[in-house]
Amino acid sequence: YGLMALAAERYPLDPMIASHIHWTLASQMPDGSWLGNGVDRPPVESSTVSHTVIAARALTLYPIPARKPEFDRALRRAGEWLLKAEAPTAEDRAMRLMGLVWTKAPQAAVEAAIQAIVRQQATRGGWSQLPELEPDAYATGLALVALHEAGMRVNDDVYRRGIEFLLATQYA
Repeated sequence: YGLMALAAERYPLDPMIASHIHWTLASQMPDGSWLGNGVDRPPVESSTVSHTVIAARALTLYPIPARKPEFDRALRRAGEWLLKAEAPTAEDRAMRLMGLVWTKAPQAAVEAAIQAIVRQQATRGGWSQLPELEPDAYATGLALVALHEAGMRVNDDVYRRGIEFLLATQYA
């Protein structure tokens, strides 16, 4: 998350960032995933899907040109792992979708991941963390970010209903 925040602020690749990126590249598991850093807050940040997507995103945001073949290989392996990954929670589905986009997965896989999120939208317009929970702002916001990253327009009915849910349920 830290590297994504720095990239959003247009913080340049420097020796400190490069050291994090080298460590990220070196810590990829043989199956293409990344394990967490000990932070687990179910139902969020509690799966290898989130950790893998966050690591892959760091590699896309701060590429090191001299290591391009290694980056390409790592991102391909992450994408292959994500294609097979189970996504039982709202966070997993949203993270998986963004990861498929960021690792340049086939469009058919991206479309299937979009539909997996769309199918979970509640009648009130929001999304819930888990099937047995009520829709909430975090799950809804994350779903909307993922759908937008995948190319869904903000005037799409699914997207508009999500925004309407957020507006209708916010505190004064």
